[in-house]
Amino acid sequence: MKRTYNVLGAGVGGQGTVMLAKIIGGAAFRAGRPVLTRETIGGFQRFGKVFIEVRIGEGAHSNTIDYADADVVMGMELLEGLRFGLRYLKPGGLAVINSRKILLEPGNRKAYYPSVDEVRAQLLEISPHVHVVDASALATAAGNPRLENMALLGATVATGGLAIDADVFRAQIRATVPAGTVDANLRAFDLGVEAVLAPAGAV
Repeated sequence: MKRTYNVLGAGVGGQGTVMLAKIIGGAAFRAGRPVLTRETIGGFQRFGKVFIEVRIGEGAHSNTIDYADADVVMGMELLEGLRFGLRYLKPGGLAVINSRKILLEPGNRKAYYPSVDEVRAQLLEISPHVHVVDASALATAAGNPRLENMALLGATVATGGLAIDADVFRAQIRATVPAGTVDANLRAFDLGVEAVLAPAGAV
């Protein structure tokens, strides 16, 4: 693993984006790697912009990721994944994006929302390593539609992009999520892994 590894996650309030920072940071620590994390939450707790920064490695002296310097961009929501991907994804980096659209102005006919294909095409101009998965459907299949963060995490881990073994993440999930939700969280994570390893699960 290189000296510093930058992971950025973006979504909206209520999607569990901050939980991703806790689990990725905890997994890195569990694997014996120095790690710094940072969460930024928008003005509205639910549906406001949320993004996380995780920097792994001895060279991480700040918890802030520079533009075009993220090795991994995880988009919990389609448009937020595009916005942050265009700013932060480094050439040749990895983007894993949830296909879910959260329309904040559903009645506004003038509002434009890009399609999955448009989002993929724009990110492919930065890197060939772009995965779009239906994390919401995977979470629903796991028994809890709110666990799309775990499904997206599983998909990201399956690419090898986080450079930490999947079993380390499973252990960290068990140690982090509420006791009564462990099995569902692990199911969502594993379905995310399968979605990448078996491309039929991808969008």
